[in-house]
Amino acid sequence: MATSFAVLHPDYLEKTARASALPADVVVSLPDSCIVTGTVTDGVTWQSAAGALITARRVDEWKESFTATDDARRFRLAVPEGRHNFLAEAKDGGRCPLFPNRKAHVEHNQAARGRVGPDR
Repeated sequence: MATSFAVLHPDYLEKTARASALPADVVVSLPDSCIVTGTVTDGVTWQSAAGALITARRVDEWKESFTATDDARRFRLAVPEGRHNFLAEAKDGGRCPLFPNRKAHVEHNQAARGRVGPDR
């Protein structure tokens, strides 16, 4: 009986694997990824947007990646290389794109800034 499992690492995309029997030595090659980091500030109060949900949606295929900002309003997210839409959503429901009016092309480690305010 095979056992399936997921490998989670903050610097790589999630990878699923299988082992035909346990115990076993399993070698998993993690896929290449790009690290996007940034900060989010509430666009109404100009206060830290701690706990804001960050969504990266791949443009050319259906793929979403999620993370949340920490207490210092910072986020870090591993995404595949390519074009993405990034959205920040505050705990109170306010949303805004991090890169308004354009798609973000992620190639290497990048920093992003965004403001969370009323829906646009």
